[in-house]
Amino acid sequence: MDRDRLTMPLGEAIFTQRSSRKLKADPIPEADLRLLLEAAVKAPNGGNHQMGRFLVVTDRAKIREFGALYREAWWAKRKDDRRGRRTTARPCSSPTR
Repeated sequence: MDRDRLTMPLGEAIFTQRSSRKLKADPIPEADLRLLLEAAVKAPNGGNHQMGRFLVVTDRAKIREFGALYREAWWAKRKDDRRGRRTTARPCSSPTR
């Protein structure tokens, strides 16, 4: 594995972090997927429990199927979360100066 491809100064990593809402449809080379998975497996986690599991799906039809299942589960969980609440959320007041 070419680990040098993942090196970056800490400050650059922190200050250039971005959230991605839209991703390109370009396929990711298999070597890059393997490198990303190797880094993910070795990343620190809470209590060092190694609970993470990874599933790589490259078939576009399967990705759409997983997406539909995920959205359905996400909305079902939100509905359950709302049922379990006993108090109503209060709007935040703006800070005073």
